[in-house]
Amino acid sequence: MEGDRLPVRTMYLTGLDTASSQLVLDQKGLTGSEPEINRLIDHYRGHPLGLKIVASSIYELFGGNITQFLQQGHNVFNGLRQLLAKQMQRLSAIEQDIMYWLAINCEPISLELLQKDLMPEPLPAILLEALESLRRRSLIETAKTDAGFNAFTLQPVVMEYLIDDLIQLLCEEITTASPHYFLSHALLKAQTEDNIRESQTRLLLQPLATKLIGYFGAAIAVARQLQTLVAQLQTLPAQQHGYGGGNILNLLRYLKIDLKGHNFSGLLIRQALLHDITLYQTNFSRAVFTNVSLLTRLVVSPV
Repeated sequence: MEGDRLPVRTMYLTGLDTASSQLVLDQKGLTGSEPEINRLIDHYRGHPLGLKIVASSIYELFGGNITQFLQQGHNVFNGLRQLLAKQMQRLSAIEQDIMYWLAINCEPISLELLQKDLMPEPLPAILLEALESLRRRSLIETAKTDAGFNAFTLQPVVMEYLIDDLIQLLCEEITTASPHYFLSHALLKAQTEDNIRESQTRLLLQPLATKLIGYFGAAIAVARQLQTLVAQLQTLPAQQHGYGGGNILNLLRYLKIDLKGHNFSGLLIRQALLHDITLYQTNFSRAVFTNVSLLTRLVVSPV
């Protein structure tokens, strides 16, 4: 038992302050302007081990030049990647799902919205227990919303690692037609702020589409594989479709695939961005739409 007035208390350690973090970088012989140094420290939230790992990489690969390191745009190197991978392996399934969702959301998210994102939606007690477990491991951070409620997010470097990891997982699931995270997590959220949706497109949807084109050779070949996933979903009960239908449509939209003649009948479609694409002679009979962008016109082919 723990609490402010009980014998057992928990103290959550924060990262190093700016001066202490800068000392870690100085000891490795790194050079850079004050804004660049502060940017690097903030990206790692003053995490001592993270700073030591990245400082060693900057020294060895960039001659200690922080400017060159920041210009290349990637902040997760092998040592830190291995550390985060081991942390993820120790987590329960719901804890892993939460971590990926916090990365997808890009910005702090409330408990209520996080619960609605998760598929299937967990009981509040189970979600709170998982969040507390992640907080004890210092894997998540808390912030305050404009309304004064607690919200949850990730350190930037952890978010970057998880997005990269999720892209790899999703690519493997699509190429092998064995969806799991492709059903439980959305590539983007159609009903969210424009800036967040743009970040989700840039960080997750676009790199995944590029990776798939590299694997299959052309956008039209990717579309054929996605149609295989559609056929799989159509054999399952709608409650098992998760975000699959929406993810497929968002990928096809990004790839600029003509949807004329496509058959999406019977799908449960979540978080699909459909307001700017032509759906003429596209079969959505018996399909159910939830949390999609506003449709200006939808023409459904007869059964």
